Amino acid sequence: PPKTPTQFDPLGLVPRSDMAQFLIKTYELVAKKKAEAKNRQFIDIKELSPETQDAIAKIYGLKVTAGTSATTFSPEQPVNRAQMVTFFMNLYRAITGDYPPETDVPFTDIYDPDLEWSVKYIKKAYNLKITAGTSATTFSPRDNVTREQMATFIYNFMRVFPISDSSPKPLPPPVESSVTKKVMVINFNPIIENPRAYGRCKKERAW
Repeated sequence: PPKTPTQFDPLGLVPRSDMAQFLIKTYELVAKKKAEAKNRQFIDIKELSPETQDAIAKIYGLKVTAGTSATTFSPEQPVNRAQMVTFFMNLYRAITGDYPPETDVPFTDIYDPDLEWSVKYIKKAYNLKITAGTSATTFSPRDNVTREQMATFIYNFMRVFPISDSSPKPLPPPVESSVTKKVMVINFNPIIENPRAYGRCKKERAW
């Protein structure tokens, strides 16, 4: 979703309500099907637009997120980078049925005890080349995701999946409709009584 009709706001943050819309649109583009909404009694989303509530219900149904508590989704809370790669890896599982493999990462800032839950997801996302980190050795897991970063994550995520060619196909050549025409045929077969005269006529015509 744009920030306004004329602004994308690339440096703006991504609240969880926008995250839900970004991810469900990505899912439906890649999976080529609509996600099923599964209602959960989040008491803090009732003032949101029907479209946003529907997106939240759908990503909840896909098990991309379970909310911030049993009854809250925290739609205005910004999403940080550790949370975002976790959401994307859950989205990958929703599409393919399983998580991607992990790989070694060069990041030295992801091993704090309070970030332990996110390490495996960061390794999976790095393996898929969804993100390269914020430097050669840092991932900045606690930094909030900006809208330009979100767009990059989505683009890199979609490149993992083969997208069918949707370019316009040339139209077949037009089929000409049949036309019935009335034709008069005249069969001219004169009777020649004198063969010699016929021979002279042939010679004259040849000349």
